[in-house]
Amino acid sequence: MMERKSETREFKSGFTWRSYLAILYAIFIYTPAVIWLSLVTVGIRLVVPMTLSTLILFVEFARISGKP
Repeated sequence: MMERKSETREFKSGFTWRSYLAILYAIFIYTPAVIWLSLVTVGIRLVVPMTLSTLILFVEFARISGKP
């Protein structure tokens, strides 16, 4: 039989400067933009494309900074 190695995993805090930057982006840019879009484009759903563009922005930002 195969022997199992006992591995201990050390968990680190997930709150980094990148997550802090994403929170600030959501507070100061994303939320007002969603409110403005909902007032201007009545009946048109633009939240999904805006969310995907935000996700792509932060994925690329993490890739550039060296953290996949």
